[in-house]
This record gives sequence, C-alpha cells and structure tokens, in this order.
Amino acid sequence: MLTTPHLELAIREALAEAPPVLELDLTKVEFCSSSALGALVKAREAAGESTELRVAVGRYLDRTLNLLGLDTVFARYPSAAEALAADRN
Repeated sequence: MLTTPHLELAIREALAEAPPVLELDLTKVEFCSSSALGALVKAREAAGESTELRVAVGRYLDRTLNLLGLDTVFARYPSAAEALAADRN
C-alpha cells in the first residue's frame, strides 16, 4: 500500500508525455493490494487508445489478474524483454 502512490505518480508522469507505448515491469511483484490493482486499471483507462499499455508480470501477478478477470484488460508479457520486443515482431 505504501508503494501504490509511487506507482500512480510514475504512471501519471509517464502518460503525461503521451507515449505510443508504456511498459510496466512488474515481474518481481510478490504482493499486489487492491489499491495497486486499482491503480493498474486506472492506468489502462488513462492510457486510452493513444497509448498501448504493456505489463510484464511474474507468476503471482499473472495468476491474480486471471482470477480477477483482468487478464483481457492488459497486454501481458512474461518478461520486460518480451514486452520491449513486442513491437519489433
């Protein structure tokens, strides 16, 4: 919960530049509070159609997103390298 405000600020700052792609490396996340999940959903909404949001997730967060039905909301990748390389394929 202490890191959620930092996550929200970092995402807000990144989206302010209107990038075509925003990649979040969350592969090392071992716990994700409802506040943090809410921040991710808000990020998806804020990105809109102009920014593709790519999320690199580890096993824990991948399973959490699946259980909550959020697996279709995010472009998920098993590693940051794969998220970065996605537009090159």
